[in-house]
Amino acid sequence: MYQPKLKANTPAKPLFLRALSFFRLFYKGNYRAIVENSDRLVGHYFIQEKTIRLQNRAAWPVKMPSVIADVPESLVKSGAILPESAEDFLEFYRGIREGRPCGQSLITKRRGSGGTAYVKERYVIVDGGEGKPRLAIIYLDDVTAERQQMERLKEFAERDGLTGVYNRAAAEERIRGALDESEAGALLIFDIDNLKRINDTAGHAAGDRAIKLAADSLSFHFRGRGVVGRLGGDEFIVFLKGPHDDVMICNLLSFLTAELSGAGMDEYGNLRVTCSAGAAFKRTRLDDFETLYHIADAALRQAKRNGSKRCAVYAGSGELIFC
Repeated sequence: MYQPKLKANTPAKPLFLRALSFFRLFYKGNYRAIVENSDRLVGHYFIQEKTIRLQNRAAWPVKMPSVIADVPESLVKSGAILPESAEDFLEFYRGIREGRPCGQSLITKRRGSGGTAYVKERYVIVDGGEGKPRLAIIYLDDVTAERQQMERLKEFAERDGLTGVYNRAAAEERIRGALDESEAGALLIFDIDNLKRINDTAGHAAGDRAIKLAADSLSFHFRGRGVVGRLGGDEFIVFLKGPHDDVMICNLLSFLTAELSGAGMDEYGNLRVTCSAGAAFKRTRLDDFETLYHIADAALRQAKRNGSKRCAVYAGSGELIFC
């Protein structure tokens, strides 16, 4: 029986030699066939000329010219590459010019029709002789659909399943970020006073309805203005950026608790939802999430001791104001 001879301990070719061998296929016609049948965009970047020639533009969902000059600077200056990706994009081409054998990056690009495209770009350098890189073969993959799917899954994981507002972990993460960015702000905690009685009287479906009423009201009033999340059970948290007057927040809490307490659940008879609230303010850099949460929660507990539909705010002087 024929036994093929195996070469023992054959060292792998260096990456640039493999790239050069691959590039030579171009002259045999094979490389062109591979490119034309690929669903990715392939470009030849001529390093000294700073020019890229795109090979199979028909495979790309965005209309692009066949030749782009002064790359990468021209694409950054024109706004084709979005600002948040500009540094990564420039670093990608810096690696080519410095002769790094290969590299990759994820960039955000502006679509011609509007919107954003996510593009994964990779390159392999072809040695031009005497160790001087002359050409880089660049592969570009449109990964917009995959990225959008990941963002949808992330958004789904961050939402409370019953109400659609942020769950506790996501709300806390966003509030911490907002606190780091803001010189001032207000942290509000809302609590449904009579959720247990609603559950015991009309069942948990009625309790779920009460929770959704509270979430819908808070989402409506704070949409685009702050972070709204459900802490769990019958409690919600809201963070508002910027300086806020004690009296203004007191009036806001009174309005919201009164509005929610007036919301009826006709399908469950005469049941009404009642709500109480507490608030604390960020006034210095030292006021972190834990500090504000502790103060707002203490204000809420003090408010509830005075009955249902109550609000309390810790003023700048440390005085507790009942609304």
